[in-house]
Amino acid sequence: MLRHFFPYLRFHFRRALHTQLGWLLACLAAFVILVVAIVLWTWQWNQLYSLKQEASRLQTAVVQRQQENAETAKKIQAPIVLPAFHNASFIRSLHKVAGRSHLALNEMSYVLDEAPTQPYLRYRIQFSVLSNYPSLRRFIKDMHAEFGHVTLDSMSCSREDITFAELNCDLSFTAFFARGERG
Repeated sequence: MLRHFFPYLRFHFRRALHTQLGWLLACLAAFVILVVAIVLWTWQWNQLYSLKQEASRLQTAVVQRQQENAETAKKIQAPIVLPAFHNASFIRSLHKVAGRSHLALNEMSYVLDEAPTQPYLRYRIQFSVLSNYPSLRRFIKDMHAEFGHVTLDSMSCSREDITFAELNCDLSFTAFFARGERG
């Protein structure tokens, strides 16, 4: 059946080509224009969709950036309230944080800087510890979580032997306190 169908189609195509060439070219041109129009419309629609997605992403980024800026502005505008200076309670709290991190504080030294030009008191604390690295990191993290007014100024670590897991570290912290009465 198919064997007879192709010659039939070929005959009618040649006949239409010779007798109705104008209509055939018009239909072919209309088909080409339709295909080009569909391709252009699809391309434009994809471009528009991509631009809408990009605009949505940028709008989300702008809103997120505005929220971050508002949070930062709140943090900047919030006054820093320093605690009153109570030496004994601060040292007890420092030892408590060290105990939770399983550190023994050795060779501690304290220096209170009461410079009259500064609106705060600066209390420098230096000590050495013998500990492993995870315990030392936990201690520093706990210090910053417990005392928002304490900063780590310096840390110097060494170990006697590469096979020895314990580090000998010298730490230097500065605690800032409000001027006023002291305990």
